[in-house]
Amino acid sequence: MSKQGRTIELAWARWRMRVPPDWRPLDVQGDGRKGTMMLGDANSAVMQVKWQRPSRRFRPERWLRGRIRRIAGRDGRPEEMPSPEGFAPAAFAVGGKADDAPRRVWYGYAPRANLAMELVINQAAARRQLKSIDRRVLPSLSASGDDEECRWSVFDAGFVVPAGYRYRASRLHLGEIALCFTAPNGGRLLVRQVYPSGLALSRRPLPKWLDNAPFKEHRRFRAAAEDRPWQVASFERELKGVIREGSKRLPVPLGLLAPRWSIAAAAEDGDLERLLMAEVDDPSETRLDVLAEVIAKMNYARFEAET
Repeated sequence: MSKQGRTIELAWARWRMRVPPDWRPLDVQGDGRKGTMMLGDANSAVMQVKWQRPSRRFRPERWLRGRIRRIAGRDGRPEEMPSPEGFAPAAFAVGGKADDAPRRVWYGYAPRANLAMELVINQAAARRQLKSIDRRVLPSLSASGDDEECRWSVFDAGFVVPAGYRYRASRLHLGEIALCFTAPNGGRLLVRQVYPSGLALSRRPLPKWLDNAPFKEHRRFRAAAEDRPWQVASFERELKGVIREGSKRLPVPLGLLAPRWSIAAAAEDGDLERLLMAEVDDPSETRLDVLAEVIAKMNYARFEAET
């Protein structure tokens, strides 16, 4: 595939799509239930993505009609074009006052994920970007349900989070990506990548990166034993690193309340020049299975056939 036609995966809050490689999240707000992401290239904003997971009283057809009237006017009609698989109802609305730039907005609802989405397109963007939206970006849009694992991919760094975990916080920087999730039982999952790995390891050795927490915590870690060597199979490769186990407790005098088992690991992916890290805290057991799974699947899109 030519460079002009190449795409990378962008995934967030149970939706994902293929976008041109020069697109970046310019701003991200909200959480897994409702939020916005502004996308753009080096020159300008290209598209704003809005999502929400509505209540049980939500009526998709009524919602869509109301959005079309808001953009195109009372007599407005949706723009006919194929909808992404899994989204119904869905339509484009086009409108705007005579003295304004025309607005073009795509609306769609994915019943399986209970996800209502709104894509606001910047009509002043470059023509090639507008063509990409119609021909490649929008047709690639998909959504996953709560009972499925969830993909997260930004700045060409990808994570796969098991079903049941809910998004809590993120840290998005060129060179460091970290996401934090919570489980229904009070557990916590942290996934993280730092790159390039050579520069990162010149700053501190691999075990010390596990001490460098990206998010503030109230519980304090106490190791159960010394760190030990660890390896994990990832896309027909063996990644080597280090693992540590222990417990986390609240400061005195609350130390006996709600303790957590904690297990964390870090490995170097020499092929992609990245440090891959994950940490799982759980009130009932050490979840080595989850830890190994999330590290093994990091950067999944790099090893899949590009579309």
